[in-house]
Amino acid sequence: MKRRINKNLQLQIAEKRIEKLFSYAEKQAKAGNLPHAHNAIRIARNIAMRTTYKMPKKFKHQMCKHCYHFLLPSITCQVRMRNGKKIITCFYCHKQMRYPYKDIDY
Repeated sequence: MKRRINKNLQLQIAEKRIEKLFSYAEKQAKAGNLPHAHNAIRIARNIAMRTTYKMPKKFKHQMCKHCYHFLLPSITCQVRMRNGKKIITCFYCHKQMRYPYKDIDY
């Protein structure tokens, strides 16, 4: 008989694993091993979907919304700032994601 883990503990475990997978993906992408980085992102996304964990913005912006590849500026994507938006172009699917940003007054 399997023992069921309560939902809060399950989400905490998922959050830790997803953080580790994203940091691993970043290390692999910087080392030039892109297939391992993309595979880590795929696993992290599957964990999030299986546990219904809502990914934070910092992780969502590191993953292409269309092809789910890992996005690392100048290696796997291009980042531009224009008209109050951060525009990220994926080098794999050539699609763009637009995120609003606020100007910082100095």
